[in-house]
Amino acid sequence: MSSIRQRTVVGIVLMLICTLGVVCFLVYRMSKNALEEKNSAIRNLLKLQFEDKRDEAILAEARSFATLAELKVTFRAGPMPDTISPVPNKVSFKEDQLSRSLEESQNEFLQLKSESRDLTTWISKSLEQAQTSLPSPSILLAPYEHYYSEAKLGERNIRMVTLQVPIDHYISVDARAQFLINRFSSSIIGGTAAWYAILPPSPTPSRSQTPPQPPSGPRSNAGVVKRTTPMVTIQVGWDEDNHPTIQRLLRNTEDEADTFKAEGEATLSRLKLSLIGIGLLTLLAATLGVGLIITQGLKPLRRLSEAVSQVSEKDFNLPLKSESMPLEVYPTVEKLRTTLDLLRRAFEREKQATADISHELRTPIASLNATLDVALKKPRSVSEYQEVLQDCRMIGKEMGGLVERIMALAYLDAGADHVKTEEVDASKLLGVCGAISKPLAEAQGLKFQLKLDSDLKLRTDPDKLREVVMNLLHNAIEYNKPGGEIELSAKSWGKNGLEVDVRDTGIGISPDLKDKIFERFYRVDPSRTNTGVHAGLGLAIVKEYVSRLGGTLELASQVGQGSQFKICIPNR
Repeated sequence: MSSIRQRTVVGIVLMLICTLGVVCFLVYRMSKNALEEKNSAIRNLLKLQFEDKRDEAILAEARSFATLAELKVTFRAGPMPDTISPVPNKVSFKEDQLSRSLEESQNEFLQLKSESRDLTTWISKSLEQAQTSLPSPSILLAPYEHYYSEAKLGERNIRMVTLQVPIDHYISVDARAQFLINRFSSSIIGGTAAWYAILPPSPTPSRSQTPPQPPSGPRSNAGVVKRTTPMVTIQVGWDEDNHPTIQRLLRNTEDEADTFKAEGEATLSRLKLSLIGIGLLTLLAATLGVGLIITQGLKPLRRLSEAVSQVSEKDFNLPLKSESMPLEVYPTVEKLRTTLDLLRRAFEREKQATADISHELRTPIASLNATLDVALKKPRSVSEYQEVLQDCRMIGKEMGGLVERIMALAYLDAGADHVKTEEVDASKLLGVCGAISKPLAEAQGLKFQLKLDSDLKLRTDPDKLREVVMNLLHNAIEYNKPGGEIELSAKSWGKNGLEVDVRDTGIGISPDLKDKIFERFYRVDPSRTNTGVHAGLGLAIVKEYVSRLGGTLELASQVGQGSQFKICIPNR
């Protein structure tokens, strides 16, 4: 036998387990999704940082190459006497300062191009071997402006930067004019600059003479040639799949991403352990707390149990104040009080029934013994003995009728008396009941009237309907006044039902006795000493039979004016 406490605790704990499981799962799932989104955002950020670092590295290399760019020029006679004019010949890099790794690398591409079509484009050996060149930018660049782009060289994916810079290094193919470049190259910085090359007349030097030195002191503006400094475009491209710098940055980025991922997984594992620990602690606390709470909540039931245990067959009072009970238990206490009251009344009826049965049987038995004693006091004639036997037979019939009624009620109480329905002609059945009761009423000086509608048919138990009507008619005869009247009427009721009315002009019933007359062995007039059929069991049987037939029984009565019993029986 399981207890309420155990079942309640188990139920609450199971519900709490389900709730905590769902909550922990949702928290873990949401945290996992948040960490995945965070890792994705970090990867995107690291990717952007990688791209920025990659582009910065390429741009830094392009700017370093820009410092190595030089313009090879030749000189020709100027428009003025004793002047020369520089003529750009080729753009290139300082070969001696270029790293050998650039010359040997197949994953890095360098291209130097001038805006002038007269100048030759310089390309690295990797481009020469690939027999291609880097594409020109699709936009115009200002001085020192750069532009990133993607290129495709065969199957290679190239990330490249284009940088626009002016040439600030010059070299002459004519050693005689180199000192002019060295002298005036410092003024060629930026977009435009002017050369002021003035060549003094000099005789043809002899072999022993040293090369002429550049003139010193102020120079006149005669024979000046002005020229604009040329701009060049430096393009640097790296193979995105194989360049070591890109691969190093990519590995660093992946390492950082893996580090963040590992930290997120560690955090998720700690969260899982925390949720499990919190769940177990919560279940433990809930189990103990719920047990204590239920123990406190069941105290009123224990008080109720103790109060019920004090109830006995001698005392049906429940020693418990209803006001002290919780609202949930209060209706139970009230119903228990009602049940105990019904039990008390049932015990009282049982005691009263035992006393009534003893009283009802004592009178005929005493009469039977007295008749036999009188007959045995002296010898009697045959006719006298026959008269004595007739009296004993009459007393036996009365005792048999009483026993049959008691047995009928016992069968009803045990549920052994079943309703047996069949098609019944109620007009004929009630007519027979009236025919039997009319002589008895007339013998008592009563007027008997029968008012029945024709063709009253329904499905019901004919024996029980007959017993109900006969009991009411016998009571109407027994408790009537001399010269009174009795009326039996019947008509249709509801849907193929039957309504029967038994009215008399007898002694009547007071309002406070209307419920008691249906109790067993109760009689309105206790002074009557009739036994057998009128032992106070008739109306109890009537009430039980009407209830079994599914009908209703109504009583309308006034003291001194008579009573009317109305029975409504449905069609079954």
